[in-house]
Amino acid sequence: MASIQSNFNFISSYCEPKLSVEKYQSNKTGMKLYHINLPLPLIKLEICVQTKPYDDTGCPHTLGKFD
Repeated sequence: MASIQSNFNFISSYCEPKLSVEKYQSNKTGMKLYHINLPLPLIKLEICVQTKPYDDTGCPHTLGKFD
């Protein structure tokens, strides 16, 4: 994870015998990244990105794509 560490600051970590979780925060955007290390194959990946509303309509903003 060397490339992630150069763009993100390490915030904290949590360890148990079968998993470890590391929390990072982006230097540029403030986005938080959680790296979960498990000894199993990846079964499911969920990505949540908080976006800033630009009006007060109450409608959620949806990201069109990731580039």
